[in-house]
Amino acid sequence: QIVNGYAKLKREGLVMDLSPKGGEDVGLVRLFSHLARAARQMGRRCFELPCDARHVSNIVNGYAKAGIVDAELFSHLSTVAQELAAGAFDAQNVANIMNAYATLGILDTDLFARMSRVARCYEPQTFDP
Repeated sequence: QIVNGYAKLKREGLVMDLSPKGGEDVGLVRLFSHLARAARQMGRRCFELPCDARHVSNIVNGYAKAGIVDAELFSHLSTVAQELAAGAFDAQNVANIMNAYATLGILDTDLFARMSRVARCYEPQTFDP
């Protein structure tokens, strides 16, 4: 939620821009760098961070909203998502994950195939009209 919140505040101009003229926003870069280091620990036995479809969905969605591509993080979260059971995902998780990768132009055919298989498990009434 931190990622989504920061991205929203930034879009609305409510976060002080720490970037030099025409440069990267230093605050944004630092925040996302720190969050990426923590998120890369998700799914590893040596670190006790929760890891479910909602967490993966929220993280990649926040990065996409901020327009930040972290190839190492997205690769790791792709692996995490692919290892989760199909029942761990709801339709919103699948939509957010797919949208985030598409928004950032990250082509991950293995993840897309997995999300496609997960989505095909849903009954039609799962989706709102």
